[in-house]
Amino acid sequence: MIWILVKKELSANLTSFRFVLIFLLCCTMILVSAYTMRDKYEQRMKEYDAARAIHRSELEEKDIQSALNQIMLSGYKVDKPPVPLSVIVEGMEGAAGKYAPVNVLSTPTLEGGSGSDPVFAYFGTLDIMYIVRVVLSLVAILLTYDAISGEREQGTLKLSLSNSVPRYTILLAKCIGGYVTLLLPFLVPMLIGLLILTTSGSISFVGEDWIRLALIGLASLLYIGVFLMLGLVVSSSTSRSTTSLMLLLFIWVVTVLAVPKVSMIMAGKLRPVPSAQEVQAEKDARSSEVLKEGQEKIFKYISELRERAEGNSNQEAIQAEAGIEIARLQEEITTDMTEVTKKIQVEYDKKKRNQFRLAANISRISPASVYTYAAIDLARTGFDRQDRFMEAARGYQPGLIQYQRKMMPKIMEQQRQQMAGQTVEVINMDMDELPTLDFREATLSDSWNAVWVDFMILFLLLTCLFMIAYVNFIRSDVR
Repeated sequence: MIWILVKKELSANLTSFRFVLIFLLCCTMILVSAYTMRDKYEQRMKEYDAARAIHRSELEEKDIQSALNQIMLSGYKVDKPPVPLSVIVEGMEGAAGKYAPVNVLSTPTLEGGSGSDPVFAYFGTLDIMYIVRVVLSLVAILLTYDAISGEREQGTLKLSLSNSVPRYTILLAKCIGGYVTLLLPFLVPMLIGLLILTTSGSISFVGEDWIRLALIGLASLLYIGVFLMLGLVVSSSTSRSTTSLMLLLFIWVVTVLAVPKVSMIMAGKLRPVPSAQEVQAEKDARSSEVLKEGQEKIFKYISELRERAEGNSNQEAIQAEAGIEIARLQEEITTDMTEVTKKIQVEYDKKKRNQFRLAANISRISPASVYTYAAIDLARTGFDRQDRFMEAARGYQPGLIQYQRKMMPKIMEQQRQQMAGQTVEVINMDMDELPTLDFREATLSDSWNAVWVDFMILFLLLTCLFMIAYVNFIRSDVR
């Protein structure tokens, strides 16, 4: 009996003009998304390769002294590689920075954000996650808002129940029929879109990426199911389909559009974080204090050295001692400035992270936010990847400082040759001697540990809504 009812629901849904419009809309948006996101990823890869070559050549073309001066002041830029699954879930890839300047004096920060095309930043990115989160959730309620209330108005529900058909069978058939009807406009163009992405030659999904993609698809199906069940809940609770539609649209606007925005505002009020300009001003102020104290130590040492040098015949030994001691004091200043700025930056990052977590926890009352966090973490385009890259950049800094110390004797020898009027041997920068960036992406296990709770929330929400729809339908009057 249930399969007969499922066929009836599918026949009614698939032959309706509403389904044709939904199918065409989903096909158009998903295929356009595949083409545009593929082009964006290719552009990012070109920018990444070009940036790496430029940042490397900036130092290779200079002698060792000029190169180390640049590293000390403006820094050596380490670049963040694009992630392939950003073609499915954009996340923070467009808005976050693309590189981190690592120097000797300050803590690295992520820079070069805003994405490759300002048009996308203005209007938003059309990725698959956006289509599922906004479009398909709206399609789900448009497909189910009159699933029960519409039949009640037409009198067909009363006719069906007059044949001694159990109510739970009718409800289950509507769930299965509605789900299959929604899967067709999603899965068919999605498979074509994946074919477009994977045959381009520029995007390569490894084995783990396919597992992540499958998990994103599962999260999408759970999320679509939540709004499908929500439509049945409201439709079984109202006697008029127009009332059901207006109530569902209100719930959709609140859960999909309003809650994620309001949660960030609430988190900003509950856990305020200073602006980046304020943090930079604090860094500059503390660095100036450390520099002033260090310069006072150097001036004091020089004045004491002059008193010792008066009447001393061994001036060369005193100069050698002065060079070593001043270099040690300068290195001490550099180390203190680095530690001070690092402490301020770490505290700022901690506050930002806590604010984001609070906003995420507040917004999880919306299934749209739950789905978004799960998809972003699985695609590795979220906050965690930025933290991992910055952790790698900060770990790169000590190696850069060690390299500078290693090159200091050669620089001092060059300076001695210049002061003595000798021919200075030009030593170019050897980029192969620089440390390598130890950037480790999140493993599949790491990502799953971060998202399993979101999967559980979506599953429990779907189950609870189905139970509520069942109770409402059992108790409702079909007349």
